[in-house]
Parts: sequence; structure tokens; C-alpha cells
Amino acid sequence: MDQALQRFMKERPKNLPPEALLNIAQMYAKANMPKPMSGVMAEYLKLRPSDWKGWLDQAGLLLYLKQNDPAIAALEKAIRLGGEQALSIVRKDPRFTSIRNQAIERSNALIGVPSARNSTTLPGLLNNRRPIAPAAPPR
Repeated sequence: MDQALQRFMKERPKNLPPEALLNIAQMYAKANMPKPMSGVMAEYLKLRPSDWKGWLDQAGLLLYLKQNDPAIAALEKAIRLGGEQALSIVRKDPRFTSIRNQAIERSNALIGVPSARNSTTLPGLLNNRRPIAPAAPPR
């Protein structure tokens, strides 16, 4: 499947709708191909820059790829765009433990969202859309 995906991405039309790019990213996730998946997610986010769930997915993926600074920036965008709903998810998701506070503090400086410290974690789901980034590698 990975060769077929790579061939498709080389020969694909350049005007694919954003939803198609998201589907391709999910295929890369299923094929456990995080690097090309990150590239497809970056393309998707250029077309849908206000999709906070997409930024959340990209943050998890970049963190998995050990690209901490870009992951913090992506998580900050997710929080800024998604507000309390995004914060709720970020506070609960163990993938973001190592960068959570930095991203929250950066987003607070921009939008004045209450700090994660001294606040309650609310339950949150991605509206039936699971994050597409691969799970964290076993330790």
C-alpha cells in the first residue's frame, strides 16, 4: 500500500480538495508512514488553516517525529483556534504532556485563555473524528 500511496502522491492532481488530503493523511497513518503523512497534513492545513483539529493532529504527529518546536507551534494554533474545546482535549491527551504548558502559555499570551494551571479538565472529543497521528512509540 505504501508504494501505491507514494505513486499516487507523485502523480496526483495538484487541485485535490482538502478533504481528499485528509483522507490521504489517514491512509499514511494506517500504513505507519509518519513523514509523508506530515507533509500531506501541512498541505491540508495550508488549505484549511482554521481547522483546529487538523492543527491538533499535526502537533501530535510532529511530536511523534521528535520535532518539538514545530509541534509546540501547531499545538498553540490548535488552542488559539479551538479555544476551550481544544484546551480540554490537550489537557487530557497524554501525547502532549511534554509540550502542553509551553503551548498553553504561548496561546494565553495571544488570546488570554485561562491557564491550564488551577483549572479543571473537561471531557472532550474530536466530534467523532479521532486524531490521525500515530500513537506514541512504546518506551
